[in-house]
Amino acid sequence: MNQTKTNPLLLSLKTVASKLDVSVRTVVRMHKDKKIRLYRLGGKLFAKDAELKEDLEKILEPLPSE
Repeated sequence: MNQTKTNPLLLSLKTVASKLDVSVRTVVRMHKDKKIRLYRLGGKLFAKDAELKEDLEKILEPLPSE
């Protein structure tokens, strides 16, 4: 279980929001809408990197080609 700084196991809300180019509030809303999974650790919320990728694959919709 050797995680480096470039590939952390847990992502903070700020990091998730930055990766998705949305606000922290939107990340929390996505969790409340059961679109992404979040976890509480020491009073802070985090997402698991691998699970976030899975969750995004489920909710992303490709645009139809013209």
